[in-house]
Amino acid sequence: MNSIQITKIMESNPQTNQVFKGCLSCDQLPDYSSIQYPAAFILNLDPQNLEGSHWVAIYAEGKERPINYFDSLTLFNIQKPKDGCIINNFLRHFPYILRNCKPYQSPLAKTCAHHCICFIFFLSQNCTFNEYINMLDRETNPDLFVKKFVDKMIKYFFCSSIYYHRKYLDI
Repeated sequence: MNSIQITKIMESNPQTNQVFKGCLSCDQLPDYSSIQYPAAFILNLDPQNLEGSHWVAIYAEGKERPINYFDSLTLFNIQKPKDGCIINNFLRHFPYILRNCKPYQSPLAKTCAHHCICFIFFLSQNCTFNEYINMLDRETNPDLFVKKFVDKMIKYFFCSSIYYHRKYLDI
């Protein structure tokens, strides 16, 4: 999934739209002090001059609150950040970081964006980080769960858009 598709999904949902601040490369994060909270970002671990490799999600409720960091493959825990990646610098400004310790995505699956979208959706619904992790732990196939969930979000948005256009725009 690319950044345009991710942004459309996040902005089409009333809950995620309130907190979503952008789908960015890891070197484009804004200064933490300039952000209006709560704030959620979906970030690619590659800087903007590269093609893009893997999506991660950040959900922050405020400057003085813990920051939630979700990486479906836990790559950031095992590999050195690429030059220009400022995620660690950004995370350091918060009192502490809640992050998943184990991967929820199969290494061959292409569901990292789906995982990020679900993570932000559930946290925007007042689900805590630990509640979300516990929910994924109960799933026998987290990749399938997030894929189906995002597919439902897309269908709902698509169907609502058609209804809106037919009802209000005489299409």
